[in-house]
Amino acid sequence: MLDKILGEKKAAQDGKTTFSAIISSAKADEDHPRKSVVRAMHHRGAHVISTERSNKRTSVNAPERDDYSPAEGLAYPEEQED
Repeated sequence: MLDKILGEKKAAQDGKTTFSAIISSAKADEDHPRKSVVRAMHHRGAHVISTERSNKRTSVNAPERDDYSPAEGLAYPEEQED
């Protein structure tokens, strides 16, 4: 399904991103986002961001707010869940 929506999986990771994938996640859910989902997004060229445990802003043109911070991308998880 992801191939149809986002494009086919890249043969190799080149570090270049073509879109942002923002995953809204609750503080109480330690397993969200799933590593398999983060890996799948990376394989399709996404800059993956999770909102977990913080307030994020994704635009460099967004106004400064004391309670928000720039959105850092999630690293590619080398391992997967069972």
